[in-house]
Amino acid sequence: MYPAAETILDKALLLEKEAHFRQAKGLYEDILQHVTEETIREKVRLRLADMDDLIAEKARYQRIHENAKRVLTEIGINMAENQVLMDILLEADAIDFDNQTALFIPLKRGYIDRCLEQVPGEMPGDPGMNTFGTGATPPFLKRAGEEDLRPADRQEYEHIVRMVAEQQDIVKIFSLPVGCDKSISLFEVAQLMESAYDGLKMITTNTMTADEATFLQGKDHWIDGTSLITSLAPMNNMVEPFLRSARTGNNLLVRSQNNVTLKRWQFLPFYTATGRPRGPC
Repeated sequence: MYPAAETILDKALLLEKEAHFRQAKGLYEDILQHVTEETIREKVRLRLADMDDLIAEKARYQRIHENAKRVLTEIGINMAENQVLMDILLEADAIDFDNQTALFIPLKRGYIDRCLEQVPGEMPGDPGMNTFGTGATPPFLKRAGEEDLRPADRQEYEHIVRMVAEQQDIVKIFSLPVGCDKSISLFEVAQLMESAYDGLKMITTNTMTADEATFLQGKDHWIDGTSLITSLAPMNNMVEPFLRSARTGNNLLVRSQNNVTLKRWQFLPFYTATGRPRGPC
C-alpha cells in the first residue's frame, strides 16, 4: 500500500482549503497512481473532478487582483481636487510622481503592496463561504411606475428585524436593503439589529454622529458599509464619514455606485495612512 495515503490525502485537502489548488491536484494524481484502496481512490476522484475549475477560477481572481493594482498605479484616482485625501497620500509618500502617463493621481505599487501586507487574511465574524444574507428590495418599498424606492419607516424596520431574527439559522449576514425615513435613524436601526440578531451585520454610518459611529468600533460582527469612491473619484460628501470610520477602527466594506462590491484593501492607501487596519471584511 502507498505509505501514509490517508495522511497525504489530508494534506491535499488542506492545500485545497487554502486555495493551493495546483499543489492539491498534484497530490491527488500521485495518490491515484500509487494507491489501490478504492475508498481513498473514490474520495480523490471526487476532488479531482473540481480541480481544473478551481484552478481556473483562482486565476480569474488573480487577474482581477492584478488589474485592480494596475488601475491604481497606471490610471490613478481622480482626487486632485480633494485636498484632504491628497494631504494623506502626500504624507504617506504614496503618490508616484514619476508616472507621467496616468490620467489621474497614480499610486506607488510598493505602497499598495505594503498596505496589503498589513491586512489579516481572516475575520472572526466571517460566517464562511456560500452564506445566505439579506439585501434584496422588499416589495412594499417599490412604488408602481417609479424607480426610486420608498424609505422604510420605524414600524417597517422593526418588522424586518423581527423577521430576520426569526431566521437566524438561515440568514448569516444582515444587511439593510433600503434607507429609512425621518421616523427612525440609522443609529436606532443599528441598535435594533444588535438587540435581535447575533450574526454578521452591515450598515452605513455616514448619517450618524461621531459618537454614534463608534457603536461599530471593535466589533467583528459589524461591517461599516460607508462608501467613498465612484467612477475612480471620491464622493466629496463621503470623504469625512469614510475617514472617520477608518480612524475609529470600524470594519469597512465599501460599494461603488455601479454596485460592484470592493473589499477594504482597495482603499488602504487612504486607510493605512489614517490608522492601523483592524482586519479584513
